[in-house]
Amino acid sequence: MKTLINIQEGMLEETLGLHLQMVLGIWVNGNTYWLYNQNEKIITREQITVNIKQEFVQSKVRLSHIHVTNHDEIEKEIKLLLIHRYAQASKDHFTFISPSEQVIFHLANKKVFLVNGHFEGNYIQQATIQPFWTMNTEKMWNCPDKGILKYQPMAKGLAVSMFTLDLAIPSHATKKASTWTIQGESKNELAKVNDALLKNTLAFPFKK
Repeated sequence: MKTLINIQEGMLEETLGLHLQMVLGIWVNGNTYWLYNQNEKIITREQITVNIKQEFVQSKVRLSHIHVTNHDEIEKEIKLLLIHRYAQASKDHFTFISPSEQVIFHLANKKVFLVNGHFEGNYIQQATIQPFWTMNTEKMWNCPDKGILKYQPMAKGLAVSMFTLDLAIPSHATKKASTWTIQGESKNELAKVNDALLKNTLAFPFKK
């Protein structure tokens, strides 16, 4: 088993009025590289660069585009690991995976937050809800060598949501994946906004 790499730089953590922080990890060949407090990173060992661009589709929707470039001579199979958490969590906060909508919900302070993402028409591959203290440790994995997360469908209190997007990046190519967070008052409201966002070809000009 390869050692989980903890690089304390390049993690994007911004609430931007949505009260959820996003943490980005890049899994490659059994190793995970974290981005802390910046939106660009060069992973020299893997010959990969990462760039994150954020925008607001509307006041309650934060959209993040993640561009990954493979500078190597061979194709790279990577997993984007998207973690969302509260800046300040309490025992009343509740986080769960919704199988019917295939999204993640965070409930806190009478607000509901929907988390989703996609890459070239494919949506969340793996999803799990785990205690905050397992983030960036071996405990979050069922099999780190294969990039398989330990599954848990829900948690209350100080917890984080995690999901993956699988990317195959040809040699000297760049691929773009997206993730978004929506804030609202109810699940139904968020589901409607999520559906509208998915139909927005300007936001997601991917090939079907």
